[in-house]
Amino acid sequence: EEEEEVGAAAAGAGAGAGAGDLGLDMSECVELLEKLGTPQGELQNDYLNSRRPALEAALAKAESSVSSSSASPAAAADPKEFIVALNHAFLEDFHSMASEYLELFPQDRAPLVAAGRDLFGRYFKVARAAFSSDAAAAAASDTSGSDSTGLLPAKGLMVALATMAADLSGIHRMLPEAALGDRATEVVERSVRSRVGAAFTSLEADLASALAAAAATV
Repeated sequence: EEEEEVGAAAAGAGAGAGAGDLGLDMSECVELLEKLGTPQGELQNDYLNSRRPALEAALAKAESSVSSSSASPAAAADPKEFIVALNHAFLEDFHSMASEYLELFPQDRAPLVAAGRDLFGRYFKVARAAFSSDAAAAAASDTSGSDSTGLLPAKGLMVALATMAADLSGIHRMLPEAALGDRATEVVERSVRSRVGAAFTSLEADLASALAAAAATV
């Protein structure tokens, strides 16, 4: 009779019923499925796949914001607000997923690391695009004068980058194999160089415009 109860509960979990629907927590559902002989690798993949849609939706929203802001960085209005919103939607959920995964499957971190590398590849791509000043620099070099409105505010950019690094630190300690610290440092360096380069390009455009105006009056 006990085996029948175990089978019924585990079958419900495998059919898509939530742990709460069965009156069980996630660890108990996993334990039941393991007793029925479900391979641990299958359980790991099923768990990660059940959590990925929300994470990918958060990234897709940020990617859409970046791609629709080709004329200026998506974070131009408020860089900190942009990264705080992204981290709230993505990092907090990933942290929750990683914590629970490590409780359920402490002996095999590899699937979680692989999922983390894939998802954070998209996260850092969004961050690089959002904090890039390359578009502003190109606009300045292609016009008779600079347009400083396309540049990220320097102070705001520094605050946003510091916020990103601080928010990533907890996940980096939890999952050092993903090398999130190194990847965050790369984003910081590229963003700062891009901003400085764009500022110089803007100044050069202003100087060229002033010289042209002066020459026209001679």
